[in-house]
Amino acid sequence: GEMVSGLEGFHAALLLLPPSEFLFSGTSKILNKKIKTIFHLVRTGAYLRALQKSELYQSIAPRGSTKVDNLQAKVKSWCDANTSEDDKLEALAVSAACVRLFMQANVTGPQVKDNILPTLPSNIEDLVLSGEDVSPSTRLGLSLMLARAILVDNFSFFPSSLEFYVLWWSARYASLHQLVFKTNVAELAEFSFETWRKICEILDSKKAPKAVKDHPTLTAQAYLEASQSHWTYYRTKLANEALDKAKKFTGVKLNATGIMGKRTMFQQESKVQLVVEIASKPRTLQADKKESLVWKEIVDRHIKKAGGSEGKTGMEESKPDSEVRKEEEKGEKDTSGLYPPVAPLNSDYLLNKPKLDKDSASGDTCAVDRAILLLQSVHKRKVTMLGDVIGNAESLEYVRTVVNILPKIPSGERSWSIMVASLYYRSMWEAGDREYSTRSLAQLENLSFLHEKNSEEDEIVASFRQSTAYISALPPIWELRAALADGYQKMNMLQSALKEFTKLESWPEVIRCSILLGRKAKAEELLQKEIKNHSPAEEGKYKNRAQKRMLARLYCFLGMIRNDPAIFAKAWEISGKSYPKAARLLAAYHYNRKEYKESIGHFRDALAVNPVHIDSWYKQGVAAFETEEWETAKNAFSRVVSLDRDNGQAWNNLAAVHLHLKNHKEALGALEEATKHKRRNWKIWENYLTTALHLKWIPQACRGLSKSIELRRREAINSEVIDLMTLETITQTLPIIKEKAMDKKVSTTTEERVKQLGLGPGSVFQLYYTCLQKCTDLVSHPALWKARAELSELVFDYESAVEFREHHLKGLQVEGWEEKGETAVDVLVAAISLVAAYLKTNDANHTTSARLLVDSLEGRISKSENLEDLVEVRKLSARLQDSIKSAVTTVTATVEENSEEQSTLPDYLADWA
Repeated sequence: GEMVSGLEGFHAALLLLPPSEFLFSGTSKILNKKIKTIFHLVRTGAYLRALQKSELYQSIAPRGSTKVDNLQAKVKSWCDANTSEDDKLEALAVSAACVRLFMQANVTGPQVKDNILPTLPSNIEDLVLSGEDVSPSTRLGLSLMLARAILVDNFSFFPSSLEFYVLWWSARYASLHQLVFKTNVAELAEFSFETWRKICEILDSKKAPKAVKDHPTLTAQAYLEASQSHWTYYRTKLANEALDKAKKFTGVKLNATGIMGKRTMFQQESKVQLVVEIASKPRTLQADKKESLVWKEIVDRHIKKAGGSEGKTGMEESKPDSEVRKEEEKGEKDTSGLYPPVAPLNSDYLLNKPKLDKDSASGDTCAVDRAILLLQSVHKRKVTMLGDVIGNAESLEYVRTVVNILPKIPSGERSWSIMVASLYYRSMWEAGDREYSTRSLAQLENLSFLHEKNSEEDEIVASFRQSTAYISALPPIWELRAALADGYQKMNMLQSALKEFTKLESWPEVIRCSILLGRKAKAEELLQKEIKNHSPAEEGKYKNRAQKRMLARLYCFLGMIRNDPAIFAKAWEISGKSYPKAARLLAAYHYNRKEYKESIGHFRDALAVNPVHIDSWYKQGVAAFETEEWETAKNAFSRVVSLDRDNGQAWNNLAAVHLHLKNHKEALGALEEATKHKRRNWKIWENYLTTALHLKWIPQACRGLSKSIELRRREAINSEVIDLMTLETITQTLPIIKEKAMDKKVSTTTEERVKQLGLGPGSVFQLYYTCLQKCTDLVSHPALWKARAELSELVFDYESAVEFREHHLKGLQVEGWEEKGETAVDVLVAAISLVAAYLKTNDANHTTSARLLVDSLEGRISKSENLEDLVEVRKLSARLQDSIKSAVTTVTATVEENSEEQSTLPDYLADWA
């Protein structure tokens, strides 16, 4: 028992990092000296020295070796020959060192030299999965592939007592491997899903190792890492569930609210400012404080070494606001070198942050809770629809809150990775705002050059930077540089952008900048030179697979310059039909020229290599739709929504395909999903309405009608659709009413009559009636008033029916209606219905109103030269006169009998039936 507890402590500390000494009680006497040394080196950032102390690593890459062949076989051989408990601990420590070393070289820094590890046979080409390009800036690929060989290929080597830790480090490996690709990779998507499913099952069942369960934030960190992984592969529901579990575990309080305040220096009146309030629970704060004390000592030692002032990092706000503002304008920098400089706003009128009339309810926060807030902002941004100003403002305020919290936190408690990530996302999201674009670019410059300083001798800095790196959504170094280059390009600094893109070997952007600078020929010449350098000495005889891939890649870029499909086809053939980008470019060439038939086959080729490329599935679906290949289109759009359930347009397109295939229920289900993600798209709501009506599903049709009118007002109303909805509602309601025919003596409102007839909440009648009320509040349209009148008549509320019929008639009497035959017919039909409603009330006053109405209409029609010979109009006029005569006769007879209140209503149900 002591042995297991002690080992758990070591591995929990490896996961946590900072050095949590309280986890190590009772372990000193258990582990041998070599294993203890390796663990210590990993925890303190000396990842390379940890590897060099390991027999496992030395058996794979002996000192002096420059290249490692047969990596998987060598690892397997070592595992087969070394099966002691110490060997298994060593293997896990080595894999953790590899993951952290790769993280340092490619994400967090400080910079390391490329030659500190041997290379793989084909260098970064050995990292290729599903045929996708690996970023040319990827470094130390051996460390990543060694971690894979230990954790994934030899998972069975480890005992069940270490399963949880092996799974967690395997998931971290997969996340880092995905970072080197621009597009998602099928193999990693499936592996990550299964790994995190197992981890979360262990955590949910409370079966995690005791050292993890006892720690206040380790479980929350696991859920946060799971959430990030699920977001990477568009598994929105799982990502949100994991994030919610992390919140529940830490107990963090998050609240977006409005507080009166000022955003500009010259603002006189306070306006409502969006504020995000956050506060951590005392338990997590206490644990965070305890662990940060270790880091504070490290930070202070580093600051003294750098010649700075202890405990200060250039972000403190202990001075008065005026002085802080002046120092911000000067761009005061961090003297310790540990943290990135924060770029000042330098605005003539905007405040760096709103000046609130009262303090917010925010309290002290721990690092994990700040990571939760940061991830929530990133997730919210991903699901916010294009053009959603409110959603974008909210996600930006979340990340600004993280940035504004940082100056209040002592340096030892301030997470480097959370700081860098929050500044990065703030810069990216502010880039499109003219007032903030300058600060955005300046901040990206500060972040992009963070990793250039070589600090290999200060290994603890590497460990310090990674303390919360796995839960901060940090981008790799090359993405920071690419964002900077893109910022240069947007600011029309094309020379600087071209220089950065060239360093990154980002050829599509190099080509674009070269064209904008008028250097297209030079870009083509450069590519031709590269192609010549990578071509085999003898045609068709390549050294290895990596050479073929590189040549195919270069030909693709040449094809982009010349816009020549033959070059894309050549690249596809050179790669042995294993480079999906070549097939995608060939497909896109035909797709953009509306040669859809030709594009479908090329998309199919690309997807056979990498089946999780969402854009290829989507475009294949569109091409198949245009060529009426419905089954192909259905399969393509189904794959899109299975990979990205938030793709509202794909759901809508899938519904359209189902409609063509007469699968109306499936179409409505797809439209239901589309409306969740495209709530402001009136076309989707219109399709939703018509599909629901086709299925005679009135509740769904009501929802579609109300949303359509909310978005488009009068333009959304189709009289035929309203008539069909009314007819279907009456058809479904009549059987219920027939069982509960009412006596004439009852004189109540429609709402009361509805209850008496058993048409309460949830009934089709009630839903449609409420929908019409809501719609007529938004817009007045004859079709809506007519429908309300018919529903009122259905439940014998003739007084309301008269009111609605009058609105209906008034809406039809547009200027010059008597000169238009079709409109005149509609008016007369509405008038006949109104007179009939008057008749049903048995009210003499209504008879008088009917006479005046008929006289008015007859007078208008008789003066119209266009209508005097129209047979249908004459027939309707005669019917109108007959209705008046009938009304007069009925009312006269009723008055003579003097028993109006005692008589019974006629049975009008027969008319409806």
